[in-house]
Amino acid sequence: MSSDEWGQGPWSGGNGISVASESRVVLREYAGIPIAFQVRTVLDVERADDGFTLTERVFAPTIIKNYDIVWGEGPDSWESSFDLERWGFLVARVG
Repeated sequence: MSSDEWGQGPWSGGNGISVASESRVVLREYAGIPIAFQVRTVLDVERADDGFTLTERVFAPTIIKNYDIVWGEGPDSWESSFDLERWGFLVARVG
């Protein structure tokens, strides 16, 4: 998919997932989605003749990333911290 296609409305990959560009109004909804997770594997990136390859490997020990505990850093505060005029927000939906 070319970058031009993102600006032309919703995109559907044929697998039940659609991706669309949204305005910054969605930031309040983004803020309601928890962003805490366990890191058990990582992807190593290597150059290849036709681009790059990703190889998954176990990350030990497992760690927990919890960005929700940093007060004032969530999506609902971005508008007061950054100039969002040229930002784009992509939303992926299933179904």
